[in-house]
Amino acid sequence: MSTVAWKLKDQVIKDAKLSEQKFKDGEAAATEYKVILRPMVVRKVPKEVFTVPLRVVKGYFATKIFLYSTNEQIMETVSGWVPHHQFPSNYMDKPVSPKQLKAIGEIIASHGLAFDRKVHKSLSKIKLAIQAGKSANDAEIEFKGKIAFGKDYIVVGSKRFPFSPGAGYPRVKVGTQKLRVDVLRSLLEAGNLPSSLL
Repeated sequence: MSTVAWKLKDQVIKDAKLSEQKFKDGEAAATEYKVILRPMVVRKVPKEVFTVPLRVVKGYFATKIFLYSTNEQIMETVSGWVPHHQFPSNYMDKPVSPKQLKAIGEIIASHGLAFDRKVHKSLSKIKLAIQAGKSANDAEIEFKGKIAFGKDYIVVGSKRFPFSPGAGYPRVKVGTQKLRVDVLRSLLEAGNLPSSLL
């Protein structure tokens, strides 16, 4: 705590004690009581702090180095943006406010990337979503279509693949390969692709 903060705290305590004594001088019954003072002096949160989440997301799009930096590296940069303010160590994993998420969603949408406010609630998760979106844009091949899971089959586009007979995990035969159905489904769910079950 700075010297000014200590002086402010001491002054508040001094004023409170004078007020206490003045009250007791005029109210005899109050002399039976003691006032315990525990004032705290904290630095006001600078307005710039509330602009940090948007600045971070804009930074993700500005440079590849910033987008692929670790959370610790990003926090080092962010700490320099707001002088005399200490960000918590878990800042990148803390939920962003709904108002800021809406603004962030607009930025991400303007770059043509998918963004789910229910899933990507922190700067860390937003970073991963943008990394994934940019990776998809840079991919060699992109498939778009419909995949449907039946009781004993999968439909990919306009082709039906029945499950192969046999023990163990359900699989579909594609050429000479047999693909596990549960792994394919887990991959789609992990990618937050919407399904009719939601």
